[in-house]
Amino acid sequence: MPTEAVLYLEGTNMAPDVRAFLDARRAEEIRPVMRGTIWPRPAKYHMPLVGSNLAVLRELAERHAEPEVCDHLVVYRGDQVLLQAHDAGASHVYVSDDLPEAVVHALRSRLGSA
Repeated sequence: MPTEAVLYLEGTNMAPDVRAFLDARRAEEIRPVMRGTIWPRPAKYHMPLVGSNLAVLRELAERHAEPEVCDHLVVYRGDQVLLQAHDAGASHVYVSDDLPEAVVHALRSRLGSA
């Protein structure tokens, strides 16, 4: 993902260690993201995609069921949504046309739709 991208995660059953990790890595500048879950009120986190943040989150996700990590996710940069997955892991993934072809190809490979 491009520099300055932020990962928005939303969940109603997030595992305590996932919440603690995300609490410790909150983005300083966030944009409003329309939540995907109306009720119950979800936990919402904005994490910058810098350093090892994504790699560590991926390690945590390998130890948990999908709902324990998030229900919905969005990657954005500024006002631009780069990637969006409601019902993460069980539905479609929207990928922006503005991402370089190499990034789109890598995402498709990772998601098994290449």
